Amino acid sequence: MPFVEIGDLRTHYELTGDNTQPVLMLSNSLGTNLSMWDTQLSELEKSFRILRYDTRGHGQSSVTPGDYTFEQLGRDLLNLLDALHFDRAHFCGLSIGWHDRHVACNSRAQSPPSSGVMQHGGPHRHKRDLERAHRNRTQRWNEIGRASCRERV
Repeated sequence: MPFVEIGDLRTHYELTGDNTQPVLMLSNSLGTNLSMWDTQLSELEKSFRILRYDTRGHGQSSVTPGDYTFEQLGRDLLNLLDALHFDRAHFCGLSIGWHDRHVACNSRAQSPPSSGVMQHGGPHRHKRDLERAHRNRTQRWNEIGRASCRERV
């Protein structure tokens, strides 16, 4: 089982598929691990080299002290890509994994390393995307909550 150690974090990952294909990085949702993608793996490997990893505090990745921030999780995924020497990757995340991508794009645009991983759109576009997503999600949660309360009454 491969791991990358950067600072206080030991990240578990799996890299599968044809190394001539573009890399697709898969980020797990809250409370899961990289195995959440098992069902999709064979289909995705037809077109991509797959990099799955356990998000900080999940699966076999280390649990570090303190609260975790989206910025920290976004930097974790960028550090993994850099440690594996990938200069670009497609990204797919579910739930919290989706947020990691937006933070990573924003972080990379503000302080790009030697590679150009995930740098597209710039920080202002991604900030607007996050703000819009937050408003939409909050509105949906409120609607669901109100509907749930009406059903109980």
